[in-house]
Amino acid sequence: VLSGMRQRHDTLVEHARLVSSELMRVAILLPELWLEALEEASRLFFRQHDPQAMLATLRPLHALMQQGPQTQREAHFYHQFALDLDDARAWCDRYEAGRARGSAGLPGHQGQ
Repeated sequence: VLSGMRQRHDTLVEHARLVSSELMRVAILLPELWLEALEEASRLFFRQHDPQAMLATLRPLHALMQQGPQTQREAHFYHQFALDLDDARAWCDRYEAGRARGSAGLPGHQGQ
């Protein structure tokens, strides 16, 4: 349905997509997104012993942080947590680089 509408009314579909994404951005705050993602990442790592799934859960939020704040609430969140989250992203990057080289996994986690 959307592809048919896009062929006839591409601008309208693009505007609707933009409005939808902005409404979601305003409705779902960064602290809520991070809390949910960290709980899921923790479950994946500690219960399912799946560090790759954990990283895949966190990667989109780290990418979102790289875009910078777009609302006043996001600016407040960035001011409070950007340095810690950037440090965490760097650790994730180091882990993935180590896996690519075939070295050991995350500190304190055996067998992955």
